[in-house]
Amino acid sequence: MMTPYEKFLSLKEPEQYLKEGITLDQLKDKAEAMTDNEAARKLQQAREILFQLVHERQAEG
Repeated sequence: MMTPYEKFLSLKEPEQYLKEGITLDQLKDKAEAMTDNEAARKLQQAREILFQLVHERQAEG
């Protein structure tokens, strides 16, 4: 399995898909700033918050 960062790097000329002002070095630094487990934990927390908000809005309406 590849991380999203590794998959991105596997694209032909990935630089072309970066937003203006963002470099591959900056993206690498961001990708390496936390472990895979830390990233998965943060993603799970964000999902829980999102689903809670959706549930609350459905209950209101």
